[in-house]
This record gives sequence, C-alpha cells and structure tokens, in this order.
Amino acid sequence: IPLFLKQREIDLYAVVHRSMDVNNLDQWGTSYMTRRKWKIENDIPFVNLDFAQWGC
Repeated sequence: IPLFLKQREIDLYAVVHRSMDVNNLDQWGTSYMTRRKWKIENDIPFVNLDFAQWGC
C-alpha cells in the first residue's frame, strides 16, 4: 500500500503539471505544488500510517 500511495501522489503531481498552467497558480496552488514536490523528493509519505499493524 505505501508504494501505491507514493505512485498515486507522483501521478497527481504530474497531472497538475500537465493540465494546469503551473506558472500561474494562485497562492494556495503554488504552495501545494512546492510542498508536494519537496515531500516527493524527500520521500515523506502523503499519509503517515503504520501499515504493518494491518498486515500490509
């Protein structure tokens, strides 16, 4: 599950880049994309859960 969530996060980041003018986002969008890129690059999970407790 953690790898699936990481892939989904990367996919969503790519969709925003493909579908929107990332050079003209509002303040929230710019902040979101900056944080998301940093978290992807630094391998910080989108959802910080211990999946082992559910046997994943």
